Amino acid sequence: MIKKKIILTFDYELYLGKDSGTIEKCMIEPTNKILEIFQKYDAKGLFFVDATFLIVLKKDYYDGYVKIKNQILDILKRGSDIGLHIHPHWIDSYMIDVNRWSFKSYENFRIHNLPKEKILSIITSSYEELNLICKEFSGDYKIDSFRAGGWCIQPFKFIKEDLKNIGIKYDFSVLPGMKKDNLPKHYYDYKNVSSKKSHWIFEDNVTQENENGSFVEIPTSIVTMNIFDVFKLKKQINGQKTIGDGKGADDSSGNIIGKLKKLKPFIKYTFSSDYMTLNMFRTNINNLNNDFLVYVAHPKNFSNESFKCLEYLCKTADTYNWRSSKI
Repeated sequence: MIKKKIILTFDYELYLGKDSGTIEKCMIEPTNKILEIFQKYDAKGLFFVDATFLIVLKKDYYDGYVKIKNQILDILKRGSDIGLHIHPHWIDSYMIDVNRWSFKSYENFRIHNLPKEKILSIITSSYEELNLICKEFSGDYKIDSFRAGGWCIQPFKFIKEDLKNIGIKYDFSVLPGMKKDNLPKHYYDYKNVSSKKSHWIFEDNVTQENENGSFVEIPTSIVTMNIFDVFKLKKQINGQKTIGDGKGADDSSGNIIGKLKKLKPFIKYTFSSDYMTLNMFRTNINNLNNDFLVYVAHPKNFSNESFKCLEYLCKTADTYNWRSSKI
């Protein structure tokens, strides 16, 4: 494999569907294993913490909040970085059992569906809750990276000032060449974004470069697979068991099965170890032309194969220390 520089990013969250799963199985246990792999290979990652959930967790299950807080502090102590992740529809959640939640609706899944004053409130309160934890690690620690829930950051101008005011500079929400439109829950359009650039500066529109902009976009790397390989992968992952014990809002094995229904000759998806095998993962890396890649994964979706994929990356690639060497 050609030596590639890779930023390892993780969305640190529960499942967002009918069954959230438990924090132990979806967050704490898989993340501890990820950190063990990091320690073995001196690798570092960037963990986007679902901070809106922290507010709910603190209110509903304080013992669980303490566990998550301690793991976030452990992530920082081990040299990895923390970014802000927001799933605003946690405001529509309700607790169904100790350490388990469900959602009344998905109307507020996309932050833009909220009134302007509510958007400000969600962004500010989520940031402040996560910042409160990070300040326990270091008084001068700054959260400056963001990933929108569901990748839904457009139109950016509606949330630009709110993110700028809390100190966000780097965004990781763009998926080059991909589009999704099933409002009110999901919307993004990155269809015309090239996958060749590792990053760019922007201001009002995440897909348009502006050298005088205040923000830097670092898009997630996208893998293209032919339909035959996807069928093969579907068959291989059928027996995989994830550590996470919940179900997502779109519970279709990382959307692979859902995409199969469209029967397109080629399918795009994020460069990830979610619902993946090591052999296919190796093939995907070799097919990615860029020498600078952004990997994204979810601890809740990790299986034994996922850990093998991550270990392979840490062993063979040049994993980027985002906290100490930002673009």
